Amino acid sequence: MRLFTFPSMSAALLSLAMSGVALATPTVGPNGPNGAPSPTPVSADVVAADLRGAFGPGLAITWSPGTTATTPTPKHLRRLAIATVGATQVGRATHFLTTHRDRLGLRHLAFRALDTKPLPRDLGHVVRFELLTLENLEIQDMSLVVRLDKDGLVRSFTSDALPFALPAANATLTPDAAVARVRDHFAIASHGTPRLVVLVLAPHQARLAYRIAVAVIPLQAHFDVWVDATHGDILRESPAGFDQAMARLPTKTTELPK
Repeated sequence: MRLFTFPSMSAALLSLAMSGVALATPTVGPNGPNGAPSPTPVSADVVAADLRGAFGPGLAITWSPGTTATTPTPKHLRRLAIATVGATQVGRATHFLTTHRDRLGLRHLAFRALDTKPLPRDLGHVVRFELLTLENLEIQDMSLVVRLDKDGLVRSFTSDALPFALPAANATLTPDAAVARVRDHFAIASHGTPRLVVLVLAPHQARLAYRIAVAVIPLQAHFDVWVDATHGDILRESPAGFDQAMARLPTKTTELPK
């Protein structure tokens, strides 16, 4: 079982002092590609004290649900004023993440910039990152947002990261078998190429999965389906767009609309 967890307090107190680099490829964490150790329980009070020691006593912290018992993980950090280094907004945000990755719960994860958006009235920028495993697999529904003011100071941090356990590091189900599983279960017209990803179901619980784009009525209803890459179970199905009339992917026993 591969464990992707957040560091013990001794590790969290280490300073990485890394310079900011705009990421063309994911950043590799300090533990390397062989995964993380088992989580060492630590109280939210201890982690909060470390965060406020690094970012100031006025720091406002919101924890990710389900993480405070053993691996307190910050979801929102506000009232920040952290200086950064870098020639661009992405470089400055990356500098913040790499310098503080342990205490932000990112030690065993990689991240890559997705986009940068200016804030109204020239108040700064928001930089969004996707999260990946150290093996470069995309982690579904997990991203980071760093808000910088016009002077390049980090003012807030938002994270969807959760500690998770990945039972299998390699797929045993073939992509063709995953597609066949979808076709056997759902009434689909076409499908895209399966893509291997990590699907986190809950803190400390994840699956290696194939994500497959499918269409029910071409150009009218599109969905994504996640299939367990080890056992072949259908883990999730979700509409690919918010403006389509069909909200659920029909099974073989469902009567399709005319």
